[in-house]
Amino acid sequence: MFCLSSIVYAFYIVSQETSDLIFTTGNLEYEITEESCNDLFVDKTGSFIVPGEELVQAGKTIYIINKSTISSQLRIVIRVKVKDVTYYVDDNNTNEIICTLSTGWDYNRTEECWYYEGVGGEIPAVTITNPSTNINILSSLKLNGNYFGNLVKSSEVEITIIYQSKQAEYAEWNNIEEINKNLGI
Repeated sequence: MFCLSSIVYAFYIVSQETSDLIFTTGNLEYEITEESCNDLFVDKTGSFIVPGEELVQAGKTIYIINKSTISSQLRIVIRVKVKDVTYYVDDNNTNEIICTLSTGWDYNRTEECWYYEGVGGEIPAVTITNPSTNINILSSLKLNGNYFGNLVKSSEVEITIIYQSKQAEYAEWNNIEEINKNLGI
């Protein structure tokens, strides 16, 4: 008896070309200095807040230092609480809060926050040729006297600034710092 057998080998190869993929790793780091936090606002402890009065110390600017080694995005939320009512600082200075933000900040009404270099604006990574820089935020903040009048008499005013960042387009927003400052009685 004869037995005939054969073995068949087959290879199925799939090949696909893709464009180059670039993975960037690094640190997402912003620094908020003590000077920027503590000595920035006018000390109103034990005294009254006067609507229209400047709440930021003369000659001071709130800023944050970019030390990220990857490109990133930055946004902030500024809230002012008066008599248990919270007001968001927006781009309409005729409302409750009058503020002056530095150049480069754009307000997004849907998300109620300020984006640096606009929505999707990218802050370049810190390198030898692009050293860390201060990103100025706010140089003036006042309660609108036409809106508040005497409503804030004997009231404490709480200012909150929430800093959020993310690696450009690849992650969710994360809080990097939240600063709360109480002013007034």
